[in-house]
Amino acid sequence: MNNHRLLIIISSSILFSCSNNKKEHITDYFSKSEQLKHEVFYFSNSEEILNPVGIMIYDSLLFLQNLHFPFYFSLININQRRLIKHFGNAGEGPGEFIINLQIDKVKALNSINAPDMVQRRMYQYPIDSILKSQSPKPINLFDGISNKAADHTFHRILQINDSMFIGMGGYSGGRFTIFNIQNNKYSLTGTYPDKVQISDDFKGSAYQGYLGYNEYNQNIVFVSFDSEMLEFYHFEKNKIRIKMGYYTSIPKYDLKEEGNLKHIMSSLQGRHYISLTYTNEAVYVLYSQKDDSASIMAKCKGDCILVFDWNGKPIKKYQLDCEVKRIEMNEDGSRIYALWDNPDPEIIYFDIDSKNQN
Repeated sequence: MNNHRLLIIISSSILFSCSNNKKEHITDYFSKSEQLKHEVFYFSNSEEILNPVGIMIYDSLLFLQNLHFPFYFSLININQRRLIKHFGNAGEGPGEFIINLQIDKVKALNSINAPDMVQRRMYQYPIDSILKSQSPKPINLFDGISNKAADHTFHRILQINDSMFIGMGGYSGGRFTIFNIQNNKYSLTGTYPDKVQISDDFKGSAYQGYLGYNEYNQNIVFVSFDSEMLEFYHFEKNKIRIKMGYYTSIPKYDLKEEGNLKHIMSSLQGRHYISLTYTNEAVYVLYSQKDDSASIMAKCKGDCILVFDWNGKPIKKYQLDCEVKRIEMNEDGSRIYALWDNPDPEIIYFDIDSKNQN
């Protein structure tokens, strides 16, 4: 079957497929569309914004993930409309970052996670410590851990509970690695939806994307950086099983050799996912609709948001009145915040009627 069409996935003896396997693009699955108009989120001392590349909301707190030094994070109080502080120092010392590509909220633990993939540190900031300290220091959850899976460099990593984690770009060749930091146990799971004869160690570098975990229903969503590949999983009894997958396109990559070293080069397709956010009820994905020949800068912005339920059913497509580079849904599902370069970075938002999504 053509890899650029919807594939049928078999996992745990359960067959999942969409009703029509002749769709050309992921947007073809959506019959409902709505236009959204942006508003600028004005706040005091907005001139102190650094260079944000990510955004995350925890209750009334808005966290910006910054690209440049000296601080990796900025904190804004949404209700007070003011920037409170910058924090997260660059460096190699305790509590410092070399590279941070991910920031997640862990509501069950009243914390946010901000791993450093280069130093293999799973940093966690308790919300109380962020609010009370001008220069909060994170805890490294993997410090002193004997489980060798925790020492692997994962592209993305989710915390499931106080001891269980799922890493992507898996350890020992698995696509996903499930491991427990309270013991030495880990397991590998997940398959790749193609027949290319490249080892799983290299495929892990190609199949990169965003992971999201819904603590309410224990479902997981994966969206590709480079293609229209999108998957929904369920976590139960220390295992994950796939519920729905979309493969109208999958990552395109080449294995390059330089000297004695081999590495993966992935192609950024024009139609791909840029950003992921979600509530307990729905998943929201920022989508690029560019041609493959478009510039990288153009491909990294989009004006279309696709909404799914947690079983993978398409709900609605939102068409935005401007192109943005990251999105984040507030927790009651009534407003989408976004990062907009105009040309300097700005925070904007789109109000939606969450009751009329279905």
